[in-house]
Amino acid sequence: MVEAVFAALQKQRDKGHKIDGVSLYGGEPLLKENKETVRNICEHAKAMGLGLSGITNGYDLDAYIDLLEEFEISQLQVTVDGVGALNDRRRLHRDGVPTYDKILQNVKLALDHGVDISLRVNTNGDNIGGVKALIDDLAARGLQEAAPEEREKAHQEEQAAKKAGKPKPKRKGFFSYYFKAVSEPADSPTKVTEQQVMDAILAAGIPPLEAIEKQSQYSMPMNGLTAAMKQEDYPSFAPSFCGAEQGMLCIAPDGLLYSCWDLVAMEDLSVGFTDEEMGRFFFNFSKAKWRTRTSDLMKPCQTCPYIFICRGGCAPEAYRTHGSYFRENCGESKEIFAFVAPRVVGKKWEETKEDELTVSLAGPVSRLTEKERETLMTSTSQKEMFDIIKEAGIFFSEEKNEEKQR
Repeated sequence: MVEAVFAALQKQRDKGHKIDGVSLYGGEPLLKENKETVRNICEHAKAMGLGLSGITNGYDLDAYIDLLEEFEISQLQVTVDGVGALNDRRRLHRDGVPTYDKILQNVKLALDHGVDISLRVNTNGDNIGGVKALIDDLAARGLQEAAPEEREKAHQEEQAAKKAGKPKPKRKGFFSYYFKAVSEPADSPTKVTEQQVMDAILAAGIPPLEAIEKQSQYSMPMNGLTAAMKQEDYPSFAPSFCGAEQGMLCIAPDGLLYSCWDLVAMEDLSVGFTDEEMGRFFFNFSKAKWRTRTSDLMKPCQTCPYIFICRGGCAPEAYRTHGSYFRENCGESKEIFAFVAPRVVGKKWEETKEDELTVSLAGPVSRLTEKERETLMTSTSQKEMFDIIKEAGIFFSEEKNEEKQR
């Protein structure tokens, strides 16, 4: 199946689709007994020049350190749900043994070997009271986030080495963590809102701008606003909420294909399958439907001023609310934006004292020739479009960064 999947990916690339990364996902992808299969996947990904990342519970991570180094898997998401016994009750080991301490020991081990770790904390009514205890415990263990300038310096050094054809400089991995409300039905006794999660982070003594970075649903609009005010790139005008509508493929061990990782193993919601003999993906009509789940086609979204903030919302959440994956889900978008925007814009004003903070597109648009504009409007090749916008400097690139430094 691994051979067939990568043969199919190469065929997709040959057709002009942009394929640049593989993420190991589960279930749990990094069980130690699966190591040879994981190695096989990594070897194929490396041969295609695809970046590798992973989402793991971290329990068997120590068995994969050599593989992480060999294939330069530089980023992993690890999940915990609270301190000690609270995590152990929610993230059960099949043998009933504790998990929390070993997970965090493995996090430190991976960091020591240069792997960046993003720690995700799924939060609901069962563990929201333990937010402060977890933040304090991470600090006590020395798991602190690096300063932005330290990250930027390391990034520049790595890019310089890459350009010079030298090995990536050795460094410790960077650590970060964030909280996310668990997706549950509205009548669940343990359901909490994203705002309640934010309130718990603030109550733990985290300043508002830092708290925004530690709540995943708040950090997204913050990043978008910050990037827009730099006037280097386009603000996000994607009408689609996430990768599910943008061409992401989740490939199950049986070869079935899904657009959304929340739907894996729901076979009636698959968008196709992998033909092992032909090394090819076959898609059904559902694949096309997912590409049209965009906010510009959802009537309630068309006149909403938050259309490019919400972008139609999460499809599985829309199903919980409306009984359809192809309806809108507003969620808490308005409330989140109302919290984030004044703080982010206020910080920018304090730095620049500009009379007007503009997000004008005049600069990026002026970099396109008439021929390039015509190609962008008519091409069906993702690769062709990405080549144009990269060359025009619309997407932030290493070349632009180097130019800024000079």
